[in-house]
Amino acid sequence: MSHEIRVAAHVQQAEELRKRRRAAEARSGRGPPAWVEPLHRHAREEEEEGEERQWRPADCHAPITVHFLRHGEAAHNALGAAAGPGCCRCKRAAPDQRDTPRDDCPYNSAAAEDAPLTGVGKAQAAAAAPQLAAAVVSASTGRVPASAGGAAGELATAAAAAPPLLLLLLTSPLQRAVQTLLLATAICSTAGAAAAGDEAARSSPPPPVAAVALQCLSEQRGMHRCDRCRPVPAIAAQFGSRLNVDDLLDATRAAAGGSQRESKDSVAERAEHFLRWLAAQQQQQQQQQQQQQQVVVASHHHFLLVLFGAVLGCDDAELGGHARARELRRPFRTGELRSVYISRTPPE
Repeated sequence: MSHEIRVAAHVQQAEELRKRRRAAEARSGRGPPAWVEPLHRHAREEEEEGEERQWRPADCHAPITVHFLRHGEAAHNALGAAAGPGCCRCKRAAPDQRDTPRDDCPYNSAAAEDAPLTGVGKAQAAAAAPQLAAAVVSASTGRVPASAGGAAGELATAAAAAPPLLLLLLTSPLQRAVQTLLLATAICSTAGAAAAGDEAARSSPPPPVAAVALQCLSEQRGMHRCDRCRPVPAIAAQFGSRLNVDDLLDATRAAAGGSQRESKDSVAERAEHFLRWLAAQQQQQQQQQQQQQQVVVASHHHFLLVLFGAVLGCDDAELGGHARARELRRPFRTGELRSVYISRTPPE
């Protein structure tokens, strides 16, 4: 099976899940757990009106700005591409059968276990850095920067405003996602340090912003070694103070492994858990009268496909057009950045 056919099958599975979830929501009289709309939609409208968005405290009813990243190319992606179509024969042939992990599958090789980024993947993550800086500027000021490459200066200016610009960095615990997040947020970290006005801070590398690893952001689990999470001590040792692993301390290795592939419904439950976690963080910020944070999330193909394609409200009617909804629901490419607003109420 070619890569394109396999991805098309994944999209079809997400579409079927979306239809089941929407039917269940209609029967229960409730809507999706949250709605999504593109970031650039509002940024362009405000630019045309000549208005700039001002700093505001957190509001649990306000949309949350979230910048989603799929990890860059990792070793297992390269191994699968080199092996060619049909390289994986682990998946069950029928729904009533069982998955059978095979040793000759490239995704089960020793090199694939918690696969790191390749050179191509690192370049993809680094290329996302100026794009992310531009998106952060757009969300914080309501303007679209003239170029992604020139966004760092504007980001530093925005970060220099009082109160400071805040980013919440979230990632899957799998190595490829953490590496992507740290590389893609390099400009944001540098801009924040430069805006502090401390000459010493500007002349030396800035301390990295600690990212938070959330188990719920992991890839679809089971069957393949590439999707197994390493023991928490190993993850903590590799990334040190750059990664907060407190959420992983109660997670067991078995939770991210096993021979049977996790169902799409289970992935959807994890996606809902993530949305509840995000809403709780926003409510906490409001209670403490903190500034509204922007969020950067690094995750994976299947998790992001289920989140956008089945869980979030991004149907045609909700976004006012088939093309816009289809663009939001399509699979993420490796290293792709997608910036959106997520809210508890439907977009106007």
